[in-house]
Amino acid sequence: MWGDQVTSDFLDRVDEVILRLSKYPKIYPVINPSDNIHRCVVVKQISLYYRIVSTAQIDLITFWNNFQNPENLKL
Repeated sequence: MWGDQVTSDFLDRVDEVILRLSKYPKIYPVINPSDNIHRCVVVKQISLYYRIVSTAQIDLITFWNNFQNPENLKL
């Protein structure tokens, strides 16, 4: 489990990532071109997967623990 400071730092980092996505949605690599799904490593343990729907909409799909088996990731 994360302590209060680590949790706070993580949430601050998520806010930074979301702000960056709102300005530059294509900044992170595409991992599934057919569905326009991108992956952002928020911290080394957690990645955010998101889909660019339009210039006005980005769907956050999931936060993923990078230490889990990637075969279990359903996007």
